[in-house]
Amino acid sequence: MDEVDGVVPFPGFSEGQRAGQILFHRRPEPLDRGLELRFWLTASVFSALGTIQARTYRHALKQLELRPPLFLVGHWRSGTTLLHELLCLDARYTYPTTHACMNPHHFVLSEGNTLVITLLRNWLDKYFPVSPRSR
Repeated sequence: MDEVDGVVPFPGFSEGQRAGQILFHRRPEPLDRGLELRFWLTASVFSALGTIQARTYRHALKQLELRPPLFLVGHWRSGTTLLHELLCLDARYTYPTTHACMNPHHFVLSEGNTLVITLLRNWLDKYFPVSPRSR
């Protein structure tokens, strides 16, 4: 892999982990150790969820027949949000949630599963506490 801004990424890291590494090296002050460990552990869990999701739903995704998408574009205050909300009410259309847009590699497994997220957060708080100044 190429060097990016003086940072040589470790082999096997996902793009998210690579971005975190680059951001870590650009930060003017060092990260709190607990916060740093939380970033790395969370990225590792999300990468594992992505792999599990890809392997679990691989065959179902190959069988999908997708119709062409409808892109809704317009100037602000022109009614695009109202039109979007009306389309969302129609059962013939579907749309991604914000969670699905921000976490495309594992949203099927993690969206709506508050038990897993709560357990992960409680475990991280217990074993990798963050100092009050970094919250």
